[in-house]
Amino acid sequence: MSKTLPVFQDSAICTPCGGHCCKTIPGMTMPEDWGAPDMTTVTGRLKEAFASGRYSLNWWEGESWREQPELHGKVFIVAPAVEDGEGDTEYPDNVGGGWFAPPVRLGCTFLKSDGCELGFDSRPHGCRTLEPSIMGNCKPHGGGMAEFALAWAPYQEAIAMARANT
Repeated sequence: MSKTLPVFQDSAICTPCGGHCCKTIPGMTMPEDWGAPDMTTVTGRLKEAFASGRYSLNWWEGESWREQPELHGKVFIVAPAVEDGEGDTEYPDNVGGGWFAPPVRLGCTFLKSDGCELGFDSRPHGCRTLEPSIMGNCKPHGGGMAEFALAWAPYQEAIAMARANT
């Protein structure tokens, strides 16, 4: 994403909340989180991420194609994996569509009892641009699914190569 976005860091709100947003839907990443625009760097970093079992794929097949009709089909978006409460990690791309909500949802694989285990600068774009709220209604500023899909569209080959090598 080329525009400068606000960045929010307020552990005084996030930690006591217990990660409501993190339990609902982990923040998605942007290609720049993985070294874009360098395709080789993106592919290598994604290969390591997928091999760790801590990242998975979401996808978009929606309104973004009206904005860029040359794009078609499913566009994968990289996001943290979701833990199900029984020690298993759900991989949305293996369950037939979108995010799969396990019966007991612990949320993002990086969410721990004292907050996110990742340093702020290592968190996904969607997490860094999430404005915390004491009321638990955090406000995303990093874009919606369409914006993430449009950003990831040029990197589908990198995702495919990284997945093939894990």
